[in-house]
Formats: sequence, structure tokens, C-alpha cells
Amino acid sequence: MTDRPTRQRRRVVAIVVGLLTVVLGACSEPIQTEYTAQESENFFAACTVPVEDSILQGRLCQCVFERAQTQITYERFAEIDAALVADPLADLPPELTEIVAQCVIDEADL
Repeated sequence: MTDRPTRQRRRVVAIVVGLLTVVLGACSEPIQTEYTAQESENFFAACTVPVEDSILQGRLCQCVFERAQTQITYERFAEIDAALVADPLADLPPELTEIVAQCVIDEADL
């Protein structure tokens, strides 16, 4: 049986990996330097399972994506994605960990 922190960590990794899918898909196109609607769509597809997840999970996903857009450059985000694809069990970098933690505090009204 998987404990809750491990499931949450895997979900965060899935979120980040979902965004990498868009980055890698654009390899044949000019280098992308900004978040797009496609990243948003992929992020939410990786972050939530509508039938299974609570409203809180959706709010957490929204919060993490919005803050990542404003606090992490797209180039840095692509680097984080690449590192997590290479090693999905690697620790999240401090800037992303901070965003996730703050969203949990804010959205769960802790």
C-alpha cells in the first residue's frame, strides 16, 4: 500500500513531467521561451483525475501552475522537467518545492 506522501510526491512529479511532454514536443520548432495554453492543458491533465480527485486537488494544481508561471522562468522549468524525466524519484528543486508547499498552505487554509 502506498502512503499518502509518496502518492502526493508522485503526483507532483507527474505534473512536472506533463509539462516536459510539451517542451519535448516542440523540439522541431523554434525554442520556446514562454508558457502556453498547451502547457496549461497538459499540466492539468497530469495533475488531476476529475472523477477521483477532490476540489482541493484541482485548486492545488491551479495554484502550482499559476505560481510556476510567475516565479519560475520557462527555461528553468524546462530544466526541472528534464531532470525529473531523467530521474522521476529525484528531489524537487527548492523553488518548486516552495511553490507546492505555499499552495498547500494557501489552498487548504492551513
